Amino acid sequence: MKILDDLLESDIEYLREKLSKDPSPDNYRFNKLRTFNYNGGSVVEGSYTDPLLVSYYMLKYATFYSLEYYIIYDLLLRIFKKINNDAIPNVISFGSGSMIDGLSLDYAFNRIFTEDDNRIYKYFGTDLYKWPRWGDLKLWKTDISNKHGGHGIFKAAFRVSMDDFWRESELYDAEVYNTNIIFFPKMLSENIDNKGVDGRTVIDRTCEEIKDNARRFESKYIFICASYRGYSTHDYDKKLLEKIIAAFGKYYEWNHQFNEQMFEMVKSEWIGNEFFDNNNGTFSSVKDIDKADYYLGGRFHDFQMSKQLRDFLYVSDAEIRTYCEKRSYTRCEFCRQCHFKPRLKLQYNANAYSEGDKTCFSIIVLRKKGESR
Repeated sequence: MKILDDLLESDIEYLREKLSKDPSPDNYRFNKLRTFNYNGGSVVEGSYTDPLLVSYYMLKYATFYSLEYYIIYDLLLRIFKKINNDAIPNVISFGSGSMIDGLSLDYAFNRIFTEDDNRIYKYFGTDLYKWPRWGDLKLWKTDISNKHGGHGIFKAAFRVSMDDFWRESELYDAEVYNTNIIFFPKMLSENIDNKGVDGRTVIDRTCEEIKDNARRFESKYIFICASYRGYSTHDYDKKLLEKIIAAFGKYYEWNHQFNEQMFEMVKSEWIGNEFFDNNNGTFSSVKDIDKADYYLGGRFHDFQMSKQLRDFLYVSDAEIRTYCEKRSYTRCEFCRQCHFKPRLKLQYNANAYSEGDKTCFSIIVLRKKGESR
């Protein structure tokens, strides 16, 4: 996607400028990249506020995550369109950070809803941090919404926790109770079940807010969607997701049979059908996308990694390695494990010494009690 490629090219220029400024034998900026990771939610201090780390993170993951979120939204919006008649998709994304999932929503929306449909979507992103270089709402409004004739309405609230957002949503001009899609893009592992000073966790306080106000939701259906960090964290994250689903329980029901019927209705149309297995609303990858799908004319051509990004980060003699003063040591542990390599596949092997991981997400359709389809 050109929008994404342009943003990532800007990140390449930023890293190139910063990394080349330090001529010392031990490039401290480079070593920042060597020593941090987002593995399983274990985020080092400053990971989401340091422009250097955020740019590096986006170069590694943005292309793949935007594709994954597109596959998710393609399924979600196809079900939405079948059962919601003239309703518009109204999304709140928790832990949206870079708002990449909003880009994928826009991409999917413009392929499912035609001009004749005359429908728009609304997207509200919220995050505990304002990501440098990516959390610029003006940029998204200009490059996405206006570019497609105003089909998307983008809003955001940063530096606010999930529980505070629910409690103070009016302050952010958020139409919380008109929401019909709640999305968690890879944020469930990120310490939301750590106890605060009052002895309660963020997830518990959030669920209390939902429980107290679930009756105020207007939509007949609410879609709860979570993209997991990987299959390894799936069980832990799913329990947190089930807490949120349970908080709606007095007014909305989760019926497994109904969910399966919804999926079967659109299964043949879904662009990710051949790549994922469905188990009660949880989808895990069973095969990788073929390389031909990324070539010109392929189904996922728009998500092909740009040549600039490949040359900077991915190929064996990638430019970023030239900033490492230890690069002459071929047995360097860091380079051997290829921590710089971007994630490219649904079925992922970090290196030859680890077990593979799967791309995994859940889509749960809640139906208001007392309502028939």
